[in-house]
Amino acid sequence: MAAPPLLIKDNVSSVAPQADTTMSVFNAISPAASGLAESFQALIESAVTASGQHEAVEKKIEDTAKLLATQDIQHNAKLHVIQVLLEDLLKECAIESLRQEVEEQVNQDLDRLVDEEVTAYLTDKHLNQETQRTLDGRKLELSRERRNLHNAESKRANGLLRRTQNKPSPVLNTFYMDSGEVSTHFPKTLADLQELDDGAARELATDYGIAIEADDQYTLVINRILIFFGLRYQCVKRRDGTFDIDTD
Repeated sequence: MAAPPLLIKDNVSSVAPQADTTMSVFNAISPAASGLAESFQALIESAVTASGQHEAVEKKIEDTAKLLATQDIQHNAKLHVIQVLLEDLLKECAIESLRQEVEEQVNQDLDRLVDEEVTAYLTDKHLNQETQRTLDGRKLELSRERRNLHNAESKRANGLLRRTQNKPSPVLNTFYMDSGEVSTHFPKTLADLQELDDGAARELATDYGIAIEADDQYTLVINRILIFFGLRYQCVKRRDGTFDIDTD
């Protein structure tokens, strides 16, 4: 959810009341001060007219008028400086106040956003737990199907294996246990399987869940392994007491 726009007040008079009052006083006295020289000049002209406009008085008035004009210029310049300073003060006060207001609103928005995110996270976490359990179940099911497919294909391929004279023993196609791993006892070739002793054969059968009994003979254990892996061979005991794996 997008955060609402920040609402910032731009009325500088509300952030600097004292400076605003000073500016009001300045605005009130400025016209009066500017018109002081004009009023005084009018008064002088009236006095000169009443006195008959004597030359000496006129000269004095002229000098006074020049002095007043100079002072008026200086006065206006000072007023301008004061006005500039007041405006700068107002700007600084406004900027500082706006900065504080922005920080306050940002903090409020951050608090609100944090609360919303925490609520959303807790809700999503609960939903995600259910989703994760479902996903884990799907993964286990998919892994089991892949394992079964691999083992079925290996069993079919092993059924085609044949020993050929003067050639290496056929390589067995691997089988996965329920864990998804290949047993460390799994023989690499048919010859390796034939060389398994009774203990190794029983461990191999146990790894793949092949049903055997404690009193089962060696030939029975090997034959059940051969059937489980899809090999078209059988273990037989020779007259001399040795064992051999031959085609069925």
